[in-house]
Amino acid sequence: MDYQFFSFIDQPEQISNVLNFTESIRNKSNVSSFGWPVFEFQSHSGKIYWTKLHEVFSQFQFFISLDNQVVASCFAIPFNWDGSKEQLPSGWDKVMEKGFTDQERQIAPNAVSLLAITVSPEHQGKGFSKIILDNVKKHVNSRQLKYLVAPVRPVLKQFYPLANISDYAEWKTKEGKVFDPWLRVHLSMGANLVKFAPQSLTVEGSIAEWENWTQMKFPVSGNYVIPGALSTINFSIEEDKATYYQPNIWLQHNLN
Repeated sequence: MDYQFFSFIDQPEQISNVLNFTESIRNKSNVSSFGWPVFEFQSHSGKIYWTKLHEVFSQFQFFISLDNQVVASCFAIPFNWDGSKEQLPSGWDKVMEKGFTDQERQIAPNAVSLLAITVSPEHQGKGFSKIILDNVKKHVNSRQLKYLVAPVRPVLKQFYPLANISDYAEWKTKEGKVFDPWLRVHLSMGANLVKFAPQSLTVEGSIAEWENWTQMKFPVSGNYVIPGALSTINFSIEEDKATYYQPNIWLQHNLN
């Protein structure tokens, strides 16, 4: 397979193409394509930091080109971490916040957290996720950083929103393999489970905002199962708001 792996700093002229590629996958995403639901990037950190990643940390944003076409992208953030489970941020929101805060305070990073990996639908199942992970590990090693972690969003968890994330992580197929394919990819490449992140990402919005994001109606207060959400979402008609807490699984990759 004649692919090329680049960071944004290597190919700055391709940044807009990669951003457009990633945005187009988001816009097309639905529960069957394992994409992100529209509301996922409406968290506080997502709204503040996501669009700044490529400007501040261009050396940690990556893409794969195949036949001069972008077929996969990876967004990540460097941060400082002492290596302990206790000091690992609570999830996706907080690790992104910490990365920007460390940069503003001129605290040198020694770790990188993956944030999102996207593969075009027509190239899924062809090993590009593993190719990205392998190349990111080499990139982190080349910069003499100590840790590579990821608050992993299990791709099939959205079909089982009532299951506890810790229980879900233990599920196996009939063949004895890890049930979730994205979790399985990471573990097959030597990653270790560090801890669960039950509130990795938090999205708050009014009832009108949620109806716009989901194209659903919420006539009464209560917990709702929403397509694309990894857990149920509590709606309060009286308070005119709903809050989504997305559970993730913190994994650490071996860089040796």
